[in-house]
Amino acid sequence: MEISLIGKIRTPFGEVGLIPQDRNLLEASSLAPLQFADVRIHLWSMLERIQGIWGISGLVEPVVHQVNSSGYTSSIADESIAAELMKSVALLAGEWAVGHSEAFERAAAEAFEFDKEGLYRELGALRESLACSARAIESITSEAQSKNSARLREYSKKMRSMSFDVPAMQTITQAISYPDEDPSKLTDLLQAMS
Repeated sequence: MEISLIGKIRTPFGEVGLIPQDRNLLEASSLAPLQFADVRIHLWSMLERIQGIWGISGLVEPVVHQVNSSGYTSSIADESIAAELMKSVALLAGEWAVGHSEAFERAAAEAFEFDKEGLYRELGALRESLACSARAIESITSEAQSKNSARLREYSKKMRSMSFDVPAMQTITQAISYPDEDPSKLTDLLQAMS
């Protein structure tokens, strides 16, 4: 998934960059240290839209660090400063989001493709794991007592059967389209496979 800085807002404390992650998640981070009275602060947070309102996401705690006089990030900023800063950022980011719905749709489509590719790789690893397990069981079967070998052979056969089903699952995964895309290619594929 290619991530690029998509937008920025000007807060009373300085500029904050915004990167939509999907339809309802928005990364917000300071482009340069923000100035709150005589304190300089680095900010990184994930905002989430819940019932149409943007706020701090419960998925990840915001990172609000104070920058000391020599320019090094030191302690976590005071809670009252962090609260005031996040309130302002969430409000302005929400206003920005209203005017940039296409950025959220594009981010959601990219996240969907990224997740689909991850699933495809996981299915490939599953297939390899099933095939290796079947080979290991076959090896054990050759050493096992005859009363256990029939059951082990059956288990190995099931593993191989499952591993042969994985490529079909991978093909279906690759054909799944984003909700706004044309779903006919998946329908055609499912009909052809059945």
